[in-house]
Amino acid sequence: MNPKTKKVALLRSGATTTLAFRAVARNLPLLLLTQGVVVLALGIYGHVAETPRPPADLPGILAALPSVLLFAAIPLLGGALASALGFVAAAAIISGKAITMAETWRGALRAYWRVLGVFACIAIPTGILGWAAMRLYEDRALFPFPWGILGVLTGLLLVILLSLHWTLAVPDAIQERKGTPFGHLGRSSRMTKGHRGALAGFYVLAGGAVTLVALLLMLPFLPYTIVQPIVSSIMNIAFTLVITIGIAAAYRALAAVDEPS
Repeated sequence: MNPKTKKVALLRSGATTTLAFRAVARNLPLLLLTQGVVVLALGIYGHVAETPRPPADLPGILAALPSVLLFAAIPLLGGALASALGFVAAAAIISGKAITMAETWRGALRAYWRVLGVFACIAIPTGILGWAAMRLYEDRALFPFPWGILGVLTGLLLVILLSLHWTLAVPDAIQERKGTPFGHLGRSSRMTKGHRGALAGFYVLAGGAVTLVALLLMLPFLPYTIVQPIVSSIMNIAFTLVITIGIAAAYRALAAVDEPS
């Protein structure tokens, strides 16, 4: 670990989670009208869009390729915009600066192409690993027990490890205007060294808290077939907002003491 990074008190998962929830509650209108709007739109798209399933033959795959690329491109482009909006707002919130909705949108659009480059470098390998893990699980004839299950667990573990390594890359791309996507990924990996366990704990605590609140909201409506999509959308937005604030706080703490290795 970078010697100066040792001077930073270990990021505490519980404290980071509490800070994130409080910051979201205090700035909810701003966050909902920036990052929240895009996350909601992506959620609606995910519900209504049908996953393309091209035939196994090569001509069928080539014919379906445009629809497959479009299906994958919309979440990628929209996800990058949501991340840019969230981290621009979160950087101001964590530093105690006032920021308006218009300023958030302008800042996100200025940083959009940098964020998209980083977002693509993260989403493509993790998405391929996730897809491969699901294929191993579904194709039980080719990968019988226990090899299919082991493949799934290995793929998911790699996705989690890569995500923890690169979790600070997007806020770094927004704050550090110079650099390449791979440079931001490398700096994130350096800064998170020694703190990935705490960051993983933050993800678990934030996700668990949001899920618990959602379950409590659904209890009066059981069976919850009608309200489930609504609650699912609320959960998705709440989780994204809380995670963004927490990661922004972690980035601010670690970037302050980081030095090139």
